[in-house]
Amino acid sequence: MILSTLFAVKPDRRSEYIKRLSDRGVAGMLIKPERFLGEIPDSVLEAADRESFPIGEVPMNVLWSRVLDGFYRSLLAEQAERGGVETEMRLRRGFFDDLISDRMFGEEITRRAKLLRCDLSDGGALLVFNVANFIEIARKRRLDELQMYHLKTLLYETVDDATREIHRNFICSPRPEGAAVLLGSPIQDRWALARHVLLRC
Repeated sequence: MILSTLFAVKPDRRSEYIKRLSDRGVAGMLIKPERFLGEIPDSVLEAADRESFPIGEVPMNVLWSRVLDGFYRSLLAEQAERGGVETEMRLRRGFFDDLISDRMFGEEITRRAKLLRCDLSDGGALLVFNVANFIEIARKRRLDELQMYHLKTLLYETVDDATREIHRNFICSPRPEGAAVLLGSPIQDRWALARHVLLRC
């Protein structure tokens, strides 16, 4: 995020400046225009529209330090949350890798599932949802890596949400070509749940 008055950018270079920022992955720009520009120039707003580049106006009486303080607080909270989510996702993936490949048994399965908030004291059931020929489909549709990642994430989130609608005690994790769900007790009709998930997918 750029904080600026645009004073140092020549008027005939402002559109190019916005495009360069956008091309380099800058998130957006906050501008204080009152002292030097009066208002944000139309050329800047038009360039921002073309590039889908967010621009916001900051009043003269608002200190930059106050603006930055809000961003820092938000970023720190987001990083803490993301770190927790990423750690849990790694634990889930490791759990399913070991479970599916028969690298753990009996009480070890129950203990590790409990760490992931899934109670297997009365047994469990494993459902694996795979997209048949995922790589071949992706190749035919000419999906790039980002699109494939997005599709896999969407599939995982759909499986997770659909399972949660009718069963609360479970663990869901992305798999290379789909998603896996471990159902804890009470075990309901697993086939009905599988049909529900597939319908949502």
